[in-house]
Amino acid sequence: MDDSGLPTSSSSTTPAGSTTTSTPNEINALREQFESLRHLVVSLLVLAVVVTGTFDLFLWRQVRFLHSDRVQAEQMIGDYQKNRAPFMDEFVRRVVAYGQSNKDFAPIMMKYSLVKPAGTNAPPPPGANPTAPPMPSQKK
Repeated sequence: MDDSGLPTSSSSTTPAGSTTTSTPNEINALREQFESLRHLVVSLLVLAVVVTGTFDLFLWRQVRFLHSDRVQAEQMIGDYQKNRAPFMDEFVRRVVAYGQSNKDFAPIMMKYSLVKPAGTNAPPPPGANPTAPPMPSQKK
């Protein structure tokens, strides 16, 4: 065998133990196929490295954009909490105070859940599952 792993002699042994003769043309054809296969494997490895590098670059850019978006979102949330939320809370407080002094405004306050419904005849809030009394068992 030579350094490529192919036999160099013109005869080889089959699994049954009989000897067959190979011509130099067959050996050269096998070497060409082996070299072609080696070239293909190396090309695929280089392609895999290039694709992996491109994907890594894409992920790195996505992380960079995500970081900048996170910073902007934190700024927007901070602005909301400092400037807008107190105004909204004050508005709701004033609406509730108005609703308590003006009973005609009660349906609107109930629609937007600004006050709890009064009395026991009020329907349960959406999503509440009132418990029903158990059904009596029937014997035959």
